[in-house]
Amino acid sequence: MDTVTFLHDEARHIAHARSGSAHAAVVFHCGRLLEVISRQALEGIGLDTSLNVYSNLKKLEDLSLIDRPLVYLTNALRHSANGARHARGALCDSDAALATVSAERFAVWFLSAFACGPRMAEAAAHGAAALGAPSEWRALVDDVVAFARGADGASWGAFKAAHAFSELAMRPALAGVVAEVLIDSGMNEQGRELVEAALGLAPRPGDRRLRQLRGLCWSRTDRLGEAVDEVRALLSEDEHDEETIGILAGAIKRQSAAATEPSELLGDAHKLYAEGFKRSGGAKESAQSNTYLGINAAATALWLGRTKEARETAVHLLRVLDRGVACLERSGCGDAHSLDVWQRATIAEASLLAGRIAIAARQYAALVASRPPAGSLKSCFKQLRRHLRHLRPSLSAAAFLRPGTQSLWVGVPGQRPLENEATVEAAVRTALRGLAERDGKRVVVLTALAEGADRLVARVASETPSDTSLEVALPLEQAEYERDFTESVGEFRDLLGRANAVSVLDGPARQGKARHPEAYAPLGRHIAESCDVLLAIWDGQPARGPGGTGEVVALARARGVEVAWIRPDGTRGNEPA
Repeated sequence: MDTVTFLHDEARHIAHARSGSAHAAVVFHCGRLLEVISRQALEGIGLDTSLNVYSNLKKLEDLSLIDRPLVYLTNALRHSANGARHARGALCDSDAALATVSAERFAVWFLSAFACGPRMAEAAAHGAAALGAPSEWRALVDDVVAFARGADGASWGAFKAAHAFSELAMRPALAGVVAEVLIDSGMNEQGRELVEAALGLAPRPGDRRLRQLRGLCWSRTDRLGEAVDEVRALLSEDEHDEETIGILAGAIKRQSAAATEPSELLGDAHKLYAEGFKRSGGAKESAQSNTYLGINAAATALWLGRTKEARETAVHLLRVLDRGVACLERSGCGDAHSLDVWQRATIAEASLLAGRIAIAARQYAALVASRPPAGSLKSCFKQLRRHLRHLRPSLSAAAFLRPGTQSLWVGVPGQRPLENEATVEAAVRTALRGLAERDGKRVVVLTALAEGADRLVARVASETPSDTSLEVALPLEQAEYERDFTESVGEFRDLLGRANAVSVLDGPARQGKARHPEAYAPLGRHIAESCDVLLAIWDGQPARGPGGTGEVVALARARGVEVAWIRPDGTRGNEPA
């Protein structure tokens, strides 16, 4: 069934329910519309969908396909529809009215504004009219949306002057929307005031969404014991609710920051984040998709000293994020630059935790250059400083950012053996010196320290520390990687000891003693994506296996990266065709 036909069918159900004042039925069918259209939107860009409507809406939000006001409305509709489905208290006429307007706005977005939707403005208008949302509620939601787009103290005062506080409080779903706007805008006390008024006056004094928001307000205003008690009670009613898991874990994480012995509390927060992330999006591991839970699971693992777990979680999260961005690009709906500030910050943080230091430095630098709101930038850098205390204790956030703007990253893929090592070494010295002088930047060499060209360039870089620094990216854990060159482990360890930084990528497990080239393809991609210049010591032939020099050169050229080509005999090659 196409969306327009489905919309008209649901509109008939809604009209019938409204005529009998069956408010729960109205909300239920609006929720059905939300569920089906969110799934169709994800299918339109080629992303996997979930049976969980929250998961589907979260993906649309993460990819910046729906704006914040629509996020607030769909959150309210989803909660009301869950209440209708599970008979969590009686729903009232205001719930039904807000649900209808929210469903209407979501349908109009999909039919006319969504780049991968039908783009049928006339059908959108007819479909919206068919849902029959009350005109006074459309006007009220217009005011809420306008407030959400510029929420601050002055606009909140104007909004309260136009809409009586008691009227808002008597409409629980609407009070939840406005409170979420206030909390997101940093007005936590005002949000708490509205939520508590609504819980005292509303037809449903135990409204789940309002209690959830009250717990969030308490968490953000340091009433942490009350927040934990409130949200833990909610989680006992639905242990799989990802939103509630995130709020509870966040409150416990804040408790740990204020505790004299924080590790046990931090461990509790980490367990919630990690288990929530594993369950998010569906039963399969590949479905793990809640980026908020995922990035916090990785971060708290790092703070607990579980560096390997932090890296593995971050690598998995990057796959989720990369898959979403790739779908955006293929469908023409956007790219990494169209994501909001929080998602770009999440990508940068995941890169850092995954050990992709060069990429992370650039991503954070680009985030600063985009001039996001001061509050969001302050939050990002508070988190960055804490990560660096565990990853690079001697490095400040400012010094970390400098490589993203003041250094020239030179990636090194190279073959073995070399025909004339002395000539190649001289050519490498000339190339590195020339790049530094040309760009006026300090050179950072990125290499995996494989036998042959990698080690030659690393040795040159480590011998001139005033001009060049060395960073090493290993495809596997060190002990595993060393099994690939047992006769030259001493040289490898010597050069590794000279590196300014070492990161380990997520290579596959190996059975037995055989080499496994699968680990080298991700390494090649990492080097190609991390560098400004690729210094390729290469015979010009196609790659002999995954991650070979020819493949890395092709990847770099596809990204528009400059390739400096030195042949194995030390002569300069022409730019490869």
